[in-house]
Amino acid sequence: MKYKVLVGFSGVISAPLDAEIEIINQDWAEDLLKAGYIESLESDAVSEPAEEETVNEPIEEEPVDEPEEPVKKTRRGRKASEG
Repeated sequence: MKYKVLVGFSGVISAPLDAEIEIINQDWAEDLLKAGYIESLESDAVSEPAEEETVNEPIEEEPVDEPEEPVKKTRRGRKASEG
């Protein structure tokens, strides 16, 4: 049966994103379908209606608060007075 790859994956079977592949082993196909990695391309299979594509708007990142004072590194080992 033929499937469209929704998420690239690698393992016993490997496929890149948006590829059309054929999987003969039904157990592997069922596992990938349940995980949401593939969808069936054949019309006799029951499939969910396709969702409309939405345009992803860029996400504005919030500024990161920087520490007010630089962090001082501590030395490990013996002090100069120890000897």
